[in-house]
Formats: sequence, structure tokens, C-alpha cells
Amino acid sequence: MFQRDHIMRQVRQLAAALARAIQLRRAGQIGEAEELVRGTLKQSVELDVVTLLTLPLDQVLDEIRARGAMHGDLLVGVADALYEYALLQGTQESGLGDAARQRAIEIYVECIRANYPVPLHAMERVGTDESVGSPSDSVPNPSAVPNPDMTSIRGDGDE
Repeated sequence: MFQRDHIMRQVRQLAAALARAIQLRRAGQIGEAEELVRGTLKQSVELDVVTLLTLPLDQVLDEIRARGAMHGDLLVGVADALYEYALLQGTQESGLGDAARQRAIEIYVECIRANYPVPLHAMERVGTDESVGSPSDSVPNPSAVPNPDMTSIRGDGDE
């Protein structure tokens, strides 16, 4: 129970920080928004943006799992934060934006495959992303994915 409460607190903090980052971006305060997103990711999953973007996806998921933070809502929040980071990078001359957007999409897809509840905005991002290809080819129908206990994303299900 304590771990779930802790994770839900992390999810709420991540959501609040993302809302603030969006406000900052809209106000043109890109540097502050970027710093907020970086710090929030580091605090939420104890991984910095560079690590989240450069490690292979399996390793990122393993690192998050090792920290006891493997939870669908938190993973969606991490993907949302990376997507926001991509938007922030899009206002600058940096190659990190594409990498952040791609990693966000990959995490959304993994959540969908694991049958975690995924919000509509995430489904839309996956469905409109050219790198995913046809959504019907790459992303299974969430209701058809056999994972009723929702315990594993590329893991052995022992969480």
C-alpha cells in the first residue's frame, strides 16, 4: 500500500510539474520549462533526460523497474514529460527533440501493449506518429491484449 501511495504521489507531482511547464512554454519561458521537466523526470524516476533518451528502451524500463517505479500511470507521465521536452526542444536548434518525441511514443506503445490504461492524448500521439507506421500494425487494440493483471512491461511479471 505504501508503494502505491508513493507512486501515486509521484504521478500527481509529475502532472502538476507538467502543467506548470506547459504554462511556462506558452509564456515563452522555454529555459525555465525545460529545467522543470528535466528536474521532474530526475525526481520521478531517478533518471536524467539524457539517460532516458540514450539507453535502449528495454534498459530504461529495467532501470525504472529496479527503482520500484514501474506503474502505468507513472510511465504515461514520463512519456508525457518527454513529449513536452520534445516540444520545448522544437523551439531550439537541438537534436534532442526528435529523440524525446520518439522515446515518448515508444513508452506509450509499451503501456498500450501491457494493457495499462492510456489517456486519449497518448493514443492520438501514437496514432498520428509517422515512426509508428500504421497503428493497426504496431499497436494492438488495448482491449485485446492478454495481460489482465497489468504487471509487466517487458518484464518477467514478478513486480
